[in-house]
Amino acid sequence: STTVLESAGFAVFTVSLSNASTAATTVSLATANGTATSPADYGTALQVSTDNGATWSAAGAASATFAPGATSVLVRAPIVDDAINEPTETFTLTATRTAGSTTNPSATGTGTITDNDALPSLSINDVTVNEAAGTITFTVSLDQPTTAIVRVGYTTSDSTASAGSDYTG
Repeated sequence: STTVLESAGFAVFTVSLSNASTAATTVSLATANGTATSPADYGTALQVSTDNGATWSAAGAASATFAPGATSVLVRAPIVDDAINEPTETFTLTATRTAGSTTNPSATGTGTITDNDALPSLSINDVTVNEAAGTITFTVSLDQPTTAIVRVGYTTSDSTASAGSDYTG
């Protein structure tokens, strides 16, 4: 499992064998949505590194091969850095043995994406109307989109106008 900031570019998973094998071992790779969804939050174009991240190649047919004697490969999934404030989200990577031998047929890791967007700011516009208009409408706005529900309470307060005689509070 791995936890990354949304701006990290990639979520990097370490897929490991408990001990080295004398023969190559191949695993198929598959991602699955959790609270994070593809393609909005992460991509499925996986890349594999067999040299501890020095070089990366496309995961051919979504698979990775452990060379004889190797005990780990790195697999990375691209992360989408959007401008939307959202909660921490997760997705999974599952490696399933397709060649070679292992004691278990598959293993799953969780990718956790921590949002890097600032919380939205609330604002209310200033409005001037002729008192004969009968009503005044204020616009309450957020400065950026968010996936969270934002609830606001409101009150009025007197300044040069008085509740009851100039406006209804």
